[in-house]
Amino acid sequence: MRLLLRVMVSGLLATSGVLYLMAAAHRWWPACRLGRFEEPACVRVQNDDYGYLVPPGPWIPVGDAAQLAGIALVCLAVAVATLPWLWPPRHAGVALATCVPAMAIALMGATTWSAGLSGSPVSGAEGWVPLAGILWCFGLPSVLLAAAAVRMDDAPPGTTRWRVAAALLLGLANPLADFFIGSAAVGYVSHDYTPWVEAVSATLLLSAALVTWPSTRGPARAGGPVAAPHRRDGHLAAT
Repeated sequence: MRLLLRVMVSGLLATSGVLYLMAAAHRWWPACRLGRFEEPACVRVQNDDYGYLVPPGPWIPVGDAAQLAGIALVCLAVAVATLPWLWPPRHAGVALATCVPAMAIALMGATTWSAGLSGSPVSGAEGWVPLAGILWCFGLPSVLLAAAAVRMDDAPPGTTRWRVAAALLLGLANPLADFFIGSAAVGYVSHDYTPWVEAVSATLLLSAALVTWPSTRGPARAGGPVAAPHRRDGHLAAT
């Protein structure tokens, strides 16, 4: 069962990364080729009206970007909600706390998918979307780092650094980090939304899918070789 959960988490993160990149491609390709972001076709789709994450009105749908991004977020939510339970020794409080930002991400994903399916903008989201965004961008990194760091001395040998790496990669896979890291990566800052910054999150998610595997390695099985008794003061205790 544990092996299946490990495969599921890594597979969901990889799927999320691929779908997130595909969603970006539906918006930016072929209008925004690298080095040609100032061309009229690219400048047009940089308008916020083409944004597809929980899109408010007015909204101009582009291909299946919203559906793909919605499924990607749901996959991410399930993966991050499951991950702390695979980091022994488990801390139930921290693991359950991870479910809070995970549910916010899942709600954003389901709403985005529904909007893409209907082709209609989301109404009445002004109240909860900012809170969900805060939980995603700030809450998720905090609880994942806490889950990775809790009782490090009791973690299986060699997994601590992988846990911290997975927490950092997943914590940075969000729209806020996309804006700052992505703009620096492409060397361009848009008047509205910089092209291809979603590729940052996609890359981080694919990297997290790889890092998660060694981070979820469990403790060694019982029944291995037993260490020899230590000598005390150079002599074995008399029997």
